[in-house]
Amino acid sequence: MNHLRKYIRKLLLENPYFSPPQVFKDETGIDLVHRYKLPSGFSSGKALQDWVDANEPKDQTPENINDFYAPIVDELIKLNPELTPLRDAGKVEEWMLMPDEKISDVIPWHLKDIVIGVASEFPLADLLYYFDGSPDTSWNIGTQIEKKVGVRPQWMVSPETAAKQFGLQERKIRGYIRQMLLEVDLGDKVWADRATSGRVDNHWGDEPDTKIEADLWNALRRYLSNASPIKDRTLLSAIKDAARDSRYEDIFITRDSPYWDDQGLMRGQSLPKKHVEQLLKIKIPSSYAEASEDPRWHHPWLTIDLSSPYLYKPEKFFREGEVSSWTPDDRTAKNFATSDPWTSTETETMGIIFHAVRGSGEFLDLRQMYWYEGMGSHSEEEEYLALDDVLVDSISVYYEDPDRGDW
Repeated sequence: MNHLRKYIRKLLLENPYFSPPQVFKDETGIDLVHRYKLPSGFSSGKALQDWVDANEPKDQTPENINDFYAPIVDELIKLNPELTPLRDAGKVEEWMLMPDEKISDVIPWHLKDIVIGVASEFPLADLLYYFDGSPDTSWNIGTQIEKKVGVRPQWMVSPETAAKQFGLQERKIRGYIRQMLLEVDLGDKVWADRATSGRVDNHWGDEPDTKIEADLWNALRRYLSNASPIKDRTLLSAIKDAARDSRYEDIFITRDSPYWDDQGLMRGQSLPKKHVEQLLKIKIPSSYAEASEDPRWHHPWLTIDLSSPYLYKPEKFFREGEVSSWTPDDRTAKNFATSDPWTSTETETMGIIFHAVRGSGEFLDLRQMYWYEGMGSHSEEEEYLALDDVLVDSISVYYEDPDRGDW
């Protein structure tokens, strides 16, 4: 969990009763307090939190915490149907676990977060945003609100609340932050002495690289050459800033760049068979005879649509760092899925393709960078670099049987 969520959780769960919206109202006169209907016997959010603090099980096992908080959450949803989307918000699912982890070992603290969020009187939109929103965006929103009213809200304010209560739009918020913070400095041209192709010759020249510019070149080239993870968040932030700068937006192409070409993106990767079964909640045939009885496996690739999207997190799928490679090219994705080396002691692996939710996620389109001298050898991969976790709505599985060969 990121630093902002850790701070908020510590604030709400370890201190005496505290309603950040009420404090904000007291300091500014702006009423963002949401008064939810509470179960019988609780006259206020404070009364609910005091009771929870006094009665929470001392033996904090997954079963005990679930048995204590789940009925409260159910009752709150019954009284406030608008809370229904929160029932499974923040819940840990099997796909998030490593192969040696079990869902039964995970304490359902998300249920406590819901109860305390209601007790603390957060606006509904902000309570929803706490589980699924972007802490970075929320921090930017808080900065802009502080500029307008002189007080920073001490919780994750959603874009919906920012627009409704303060007339703030996310693009304006980002623009303000860019003015307040030091912009990424790549000079007037990007990697000038390597811009030898006519496709990027507007950047050609003898301008030396700035330090951050050289660091970006080295990190991206290492990543393209041997998948060296990019762990430096400063570099990821620099990429995002460059995409929003008119001087660099034709090279660093993300959704913020006018050159962005929205396409369906895929990631091919091999995984242990048991991990795929756990991820998709299916039984994969163990033999040709077994597979022949199920027509779904009579084709090389089986695509399974997920009942609801979930986040692809690189670290959950045996990758280091926060970035991952995606492509709009079906052939490239299949090639990576069936040739991606597996280096663990697992012997039985399967090729799979993750399909990103169209229009979601933060990606860097690397294709323009292939025109630079020293980057062209990777052009056939048509690669997009995911700068964060990626929402996935379907997964394709490649089934291969040693007795039958490829289907």
